[in-house]
Amino acid sequence: MNNIKRLRPGPVILLLFLAASVSILFCGRDILPQAIEDVSDMIYYHGLSRQVTERMEEDMRVLPSEIMLNEDIAAWLVIDGTKINYPVMQERHGDEGYYLKRRPDGKYSKSGSLYIPSYDSADSDQIIIYGHHMHNGTMFASLKNYKDVDWARDHRRIKLTTREGISVYEVFAVLIQNVRIRSFKWENYVDLERYQDKMSFVAQCRRNAVVDLWDGTAKADTEYLTLITCDYSVPDGRLLVVCRKV
Repeated sequence: MNNIKRLRPGPVILLLFLAASVSILFCGRDILPQAIEDVSDMIYYHGLSRQVTERMEEDMRVLPSEIMLNEDIAAWLVIDGTKINYPVMQERHGDEGYYLKRRPDGKYSKSGSLYIPSYDSADSDQIIIYGHHMHNGTMFASLKNYKDVDWARDHRRIKLTTREGISVYEVFAVLIQNVRIRSFKWENYVDLERYQDKMSFVAQCRRNAVVDLWDGTAKADTEYLTLITCDYSVPDGRLLVVCRKV
């Protein structure tokens, strides 16, 4: 899982390192190990995203083949106006939790990776992607902004690129759920083959939404994308940003 080529650091990376050094100077040595890990992750993801962007400018239809050499990379997720520009890993059956604390290259990291759970896939009617809410603003930390209705409305479009090509999704509901006490179990809405299932999924999302941007009707062929991270406004909280394919 470590066959993605290394990239040389550029000016942006040096600025990231400088910022981390300043943080260490003012916050003390206790944060040094985590600061080093954060910088390492930033260098890795910055280089990877630059490589993907350059290649996708040549061919906007599919992910670059050399990025997809790691067979666990199922997609690439981009949300304009945020830091979210990351690969999405496919969790394997029998190896659940692997990407909670590992980057795509297999290196240990508290930030982990964005990933699709083993019970789902990039081919499903509803693609579920999990990611950590990191206090340094990386991974899925930016999703917290969707709790503001105006911000959510201005950042509705989300792009997901898979081996099949680019798909654009539009946010229609934002939910906050206690993962231990919840009536809406999103993992039960993966294979939405029947129209009734899609109607039920949309109804559940809107019923539990803190932000509701729905402005249409559920269609039989509509596909969905749900982004999930931690939310600290409630105990054991989870923030869901639910989108439909446009």
